Amino acid sequence: MERAERAWTIPALHRPGTVPGRWPGVRSRWKVFVACTPTIMIQGFEVSMINIALPSIGVRMSAELADLQWVVAAFALALVSLLPTSAAIGDLYGRRRALLAGYGVFALGTVVAWSATSMSVLLPGRIAQGVGMGLGAPNSLAMVALAFPPEKRGRALGLWTAISSVGFTISPILGGWLVESFGFSAVFLPFLLVAAVGAAGTWLWMPADPRRQAGKIDLRGIALGTGALSLLCYGLIEGGRGGFGQASIGAALVVGVSCAVWFARHELRVEHPMLDLRLMRRPSFGPVLVATFALNAAGVPLIFLLNIYLQALRGFSPSATGWFMMSFSATALLGALIGGHVTDRIGFRMPVAVALPVMGLAAFLLAAAGPTGPVGVYVPVAMGLAGAVSGAFFVAVGAAAVRRVPEEQTSAAAAALSAFRQLGGVVGITLFGAMATIVARARFRGAIAGREDAVARASSVSFGVVPEGADQALAAASADASFFAHTVVMAVIGAGALAVGGGILLSLFKADRSMSRRARRRSGTQDAEP
Repeated sequence: MERAERAWTIPALHRPGTVPGRWPGVRSRWKVFVACTPTIMIQGFEVSMINIALPSIGVRMSAELADLQWVVAAFALALVSLLPTSAAIGDLYGRRRALLAGYGVFALGTVVAWSATSMSVLLPGRIAQGVGMGLGAPNSLAMVALAFPPEKRGRALGLWTAISSVGFTISPILGGWLVESFGFSAVFLPFLLVAAVGAAGTWLWMPADPRRQAGKIDLRGIALGTGALSLLCYGLIEGGRGGFGQASIGAALVVGVSCAVWFARHELRVEHPMLDLRLMRRPSFGPVLVATFALNAAGVPLIFLLNIYLQALRGFSPSATGWFMMSFSATALLGALIGGHVTDRIGFRMPVAVALPVMGLAAFLLAAAGPTGPVGVYVPVAMGLAGAVSGAFFVAVGAAAVRRVPEEQTSAAAAALSAFRQLGGVVGITLFGAMATIVARARFRGAIAGREDAVARASSVSFGVVPEGADQALAAASADASFFAHTVVMAVIGAGALAVGGGILLSLFKADRSMSRRARRRSGTQDAEP
């Protein structure tokens, strides 16, 4: 019995002051690996299946772009609000219990979303899905990383991401087929199946956690962070829908910014923060967090808007859109496999540094497609580039979380990476979605300047949506406005990714040079000692 318990031991799961045992046995560590894999598979499904279903949701529920933004943002808001405290919950109740609870809540939310016939039912289901993933995602990443010795972590994380990418590769095709054959609600069935497999694997194969020192849950931080994100998202999304001149929109934005500032000050002072912002001060890890935020802030709205562009504007079916999106998921698999080997050999810096500039190039290619460009050329090339760098990037940042921070902060670093990733997606969806609607309406108003009977319709125009009862001329003006908005927003995403990517590249090289100088000074001091 004693020998078997040592075989399950993972060093970072011990209470402070105890002596870590050896690394888990080969069979034990791969059982942990399998039990944790569904959490990242679900996140891959989230990117592809839900986005492919969005245009159909819009048609079935008569939804505007703002409503579709909430379908994505509701999940991400719940996820990012709970992610940073997931490690503390794991400390209090055990990672195995946290994973089981996460799978259970996610499955419940999936059933609600599957049965939804209106936004008032769909959005609570999406929130429950986000809560479930918030409980499970950070603990699963930490368990996989810490189950393997340091020299094998990069390849293990690469394989973990690659396995999820296999599901991610087929999910666009599967999602498109499900939407066309059974309606948008069918895309939630694979989520339910994967959650059931994950719960069974966790129940059967995940070892019970050794007793750890209980962490404290930062309730004030949760309230401030959730309030800031919710109010800012409400202000940006609803401001894009109804205009920013409304008093309620201005108040939401002001209070949201105030909560964000208060949240940052609180997190830097409290002993057990919800989100350890002090990690931002580490020269070798702070730029990684910024890059994670920025990559998702560019990539998530890019995929979100591209699905609407292909289906609502260019007239492609969900299945055809799935084949286009497969170029992203297939190269993400290849990037993850290569990224694991690259990270083990030369470190995480290069995959992180090149991701944003390449994502910017992909956005520029999509901007060039326009209303008549060769979609069959631009979209596969752009999404192939974006998928390859994304796959390698997230393997590299996972390795950075366990290599560039102290071992006792591994869970906090993993939670911070997941939080910054989801936070970037939320900000990107709300900001660029609102920009798309604002640009489309401005273009539409310019096109109908001489028609007073159509002025009232301008307020109902949004990206990819034709005003109800529009005649042929107004429908053409609305389509032109959406195409123009697509080009502008993709160009802005591309320029922003290039600018931020250049700054990240300089920061990472500067941090590495500083670390090398300190290492040489320490070596010189040791050599001089008698």
